[in-house]
Amino acid sequence: MEGEFVMSKLYKKDFKWDRLDENTYLVTDEETHDIHILNETAFWLYDKCNDKEKNELIKDFLKECRFDDSTMISEAKKDCEEIIEEMIRLNMIYIK
Repeated sequence: MEGEFVMSKLYKKDFKWDRLDENTYLVTDEETHDIHILNETAFWLYDKCNDKEKNELIKDFLKECRFDDSTMISEAKKDCEEIIEEMIRLNMIYIK
C-alpha cells in the first residue's frame, strides 16, 4: 500500500542460555561458540524481543519495571536502546 510505513520487528537467535545467579545469564551460540554474559535487563530484552518493534519492547520493559521518576525512565530507555543495538551488532538478535 502506497504511503504505508511498516516498522521492522526484532527476533532473537535461538541460543542456549543458563542462569548463573540472580542477575547474570550466560548465553551461548553453539554454532559459533560465542559466549555472552548478560545482566538481568539485557536478558529480559533478549528473551522478550521476538516479533516486537524496538519501541514496543522498550515500552514493555519500562512498564514491567514500574519506574515512577521521569529521569529514571529516560535513562532506562536510553540504556535499553544501547543494549538492543549492541545485541544486534553481536548477532544475538536481528531485524526482519
